[in-house]
Amino acid sequence: MFSWPSNVTSLVDLVYHVNEITNSYFGVVMLLVVFIISYISAKAASSEKALMYSAFLTFITALFLAFAELLTSTALYISIILLVGVIVYSFFLRQEEQV
Repeated sequence: MFSWPSNVTSLVDLVYHVNEITNSYFGVVMLLVVFIISYISAKAASSEKALMYSAFLTFITALFLAFAELLTSTALYISIILLVGVIVYSFFLRQEEQV
């Protein structure tokens, strides 16, 4: 089924091997997990702040994964679009509150 990893001596090597087996979907799954967990953990505040926090944390995680070559450029662009979208959404919500 899958070949056993050779020369896996650290956690980083294991992550690279899992990413190789899953055809580079491991980084995308990690981003989804980070987004969901950070949103749920920040839900004690308002939904707007929780969404902003989770989008920012997902973007930072995407940058780290992209530098480690564990993420495709499409997933990185999606995280950037998510962050910009949440910033614009937050801006419009604050404009409505002030009117």
